[in-house]
Amino acid sequence: MNNLIRRISSLQRPSDDDERHPSKIKSMCGLNANLRDYQLFGVEWLVLANETKGQHGCILGDEMGLGKTVQTLMFLMYAKNHGSGNHPYLVLAPLSVLNNWESELKRWTPSLDLFVYMGNKDVRGKKRESIERQLIQCHQTGKIQDALLMSF
Repeated sequence: MNNLIRRISSLQRPSDDDERHPSKIKSMCGLNANLRDYQLFGVEWLVLANETKGQHGCILGDEMGLGKTVQTLMFLMYAKNHGSGNHPYLVLAPLSVLNNWESELKRWTPSLDLFVYMGNKDVRGKKRESIERQLIQCHQTGKIQDALLMSF
């Protein structure tokens, strides 16, 4: 844990002309939303963590209603438009809010290729088969979904 804290502390905030600066991230992601400063900082955190070697992902955690969903959507669009090669991104949410996540993703980021893994046992089985077929196609075409949405 101390090692992780040390690595995070050593990250330098991007300069104004750096493409990872929050103002540049917002323009590069193509999401038509006005974010507060703390929300842009959250997006910047996701971008920096994603681009840090040896980092295996990260999460946003704070009080409900502070905009984690829109921050995550902005990051996903940034990653897609910026060409970050770590696709697909896994979005995990409680089953009780999965439908909300799906509608927000479709509303705010319609250009994202999204795979939603939700449903009863039979539906999930068919979706697993679909994922397997897509993985085979991905090796042939190089195209894969941008994000996989599922519950834990």
